[in-house]
This record gives sequence, structure tokens and C-alpha cells, in this order.
Amino acid sequence: MFAHSFWLVRDGTLVHEWNLQNYAKLFQNPLYLEVLFRTMRIAAGVTLLSLLLGYPLAYYMSFHTGVRKDLLYQLVIGPTLGELPRPRLRLENYLGSEGVLNGFLQYIHVTKKPVSFFSLQPVRWSS
Repeated sequence: MFAHSFWLVRDGTLVHEWNLQNYAKLFQNPLYLEVLFRTMRIAAGVTLLSLLLGYPLAYYMSFHTGVRKDLLYQLVIGPTLGELPRPRLRLENYLGSEGVLNGFLQYIHVTKKPVSFFSLQPVRWSS
């Protein structure tokens, strides 16, 4: 992301030319600065809250839980692993050119190449 911030945006697309125009726009537009500082304030607050809650919990779990330590570790760490086994339920997984429906149609020889049900639009960067 840091490298992308130095690349030029021309007609809504990212061009791999190094420049400082993006930073000039950042400091010229007060709305961009307001959003930047608000984001930094939120990030600092979340970091502080995580430290204030996380360290006492980790200390307690390390030294005062006894035989329940493994169970408590799983209860704390488990929710962070929740997204790993689940596939993303997105439309392009089913209707995209590499999706389930196209794979099935090719398998039963209804079509030889993928059918375009919809196409994903490229990301357009605002200037």
C-alpha cells in the first residue's frame, strides 16, 4: 500500500509512475486530512484498548487458570480462526468464469468454454 501511494492515478486507473501528487492532494484537501486523522485516532484507540484488555487477560490465563488453561486458550483464540475453514460465499464463486456452474456445464459437455454470466469490473481509483 505504501508503494501504491507514490503511483500516479490517471483517468481513474493506477499508473506505475512515481510521483508525489497524491501527497500534495492529501495536504491540500482538508477532508482528506480529517479522514486521515480520524482513522489514526480510531487505530490508536483500538490499539490502546487491546493492550489494556489483552495484557491482563494474558497474565491471568498464564499464571492463575490451572487445569482450565487449555480451554481458555481455545476460547480466546478460536474466534480468530473462524474464517479459515469457511469458503467465501460470493456470487463469482458460483457464476464466474471459473465458478461452480461453468465447471458443471463443461463437465456435462453443454459448453466447451466458460459462459459469461457477469463480468467483474476492474477497480477504478478516484483521482
